[in-house]
Amino acid sequence: MRRERADAALQLLQMWSAEGEQSTGCEQSGLVWSLCREPQAVGARLEELAAWIEQPCSLETLAATTSSLYDTLFRFVEERGLKLLRVWNYVPHILAPCAGGGLGYQAFNAGRYQAFQAHFGPPPWPVPAATAVANAEPRLRIEFLATNGSAHFLENPKQRPAQRYSARWGRLPPVFVRGVSYVRGAQAWLIASGTASVVGEETLHPGQLAAQLEQSLSNLGALVNEENLQAHGLQQAFTLQQLRWVRAYCTRPQDLEELRRLLQARLAESCGLELCHAALCREDLLVELDALFGVDAPA
Repeated sequence: MRRERADAALQLLQMWSAEGEQSTGCEQSGLVWSLCREPQAVGARLEELAAWIEQPCSLETLAATTSSLYDTLFRFVEERGLKLLRVWNYVPHILAPCAGGGLGYQAFNAGRYQAFQAHFGPPPWPVPAATAVANAEPRLRIEFLATNGSAHFLENPKQRPAQRYSARWGRLPPVFVRGVSYVRGAQAWLIASGTASVVGEETLHPGQLAAQLEQSLSNLGALVNEENLQAHGLQQAFTLQQLRWVRAYCTRPQDLEELRRLLQARLAESCGLELCHAALCREDLLVELDALFGVDAPA
């Protein structure tokens, strides 16, 4: 198990690629990418050093920087005839107050929302699965997976769709779905969004690590079970024992070993597991899970 934070998008891409199948490149925008083919899938990262890196950050500048990076992301994907599957957002000062009001996460959400609106017009939009956690470095970093293959985008019956969150979570809501199902070759995959102890739009079990982890796993189970996937037009279902990779973000470093123990008791031995210390998008959350499920695709 590792505690460093490797590129999640590139890790997942490696799982889907035969040896020698990948090619790599770098754009003038600073976007670094890897590509595997048939069907085409791209994993990439994009980051920005900007004037707002010192605290207190400006709400307007953080939102504008976020919008600019997303515009670069959209253009890269569209120029290659791809669609976004999954995005990882590493946000500096995520819980810090911004000059102009609100927190860093709310400023990031405003910029992301404005980017979708500017690029796609009025909602509904083609929205990917996503995570947003703190970046300890003073920069915004985005990683993403995109494909020209078939994908289904999923909501969770236990959780309110993020774009319908009430205004108490910010002037403009987060923009993500709860998961995406993707078939590649003989394998069916489901990539969950960052999943925490949230039901509806409320945090449950504040201050209780084990209870928050159990709720997070329960939410993952509700996302991937047969009833929910059939409601989204899919015949494939998954269980927690079919998890292939989990990254657990933990807000308190003293909880890392306990979190490792709790997860190892619940996951299959074959499941890859990473632990990362990072602030999350809410002060009362202690743990959040990124998760990848994989099984043989239905014939």
